[in-house]
Amino acid sequence: MNSVRNTIELKDVISGANVHHNLSVPQLVEKTLSREEAVLSSTGAIRAGF
Repeated sequence: MNSVRNTIELKDVISGANVHHNLSVPQLVEKTLSREEAVLSSTGAIRAGF
């Protein structure tokens, strides 16, 4: 395994246009729901893996 190559790939992954840092809870919920990665439960929590 080449650690230099893996480091470059990791940098590409964590600096992409779809990466968001320090989202607030409402922003995180909105992004998650809009991407259909989770659903909103009856208690207001997001539930993934449905």
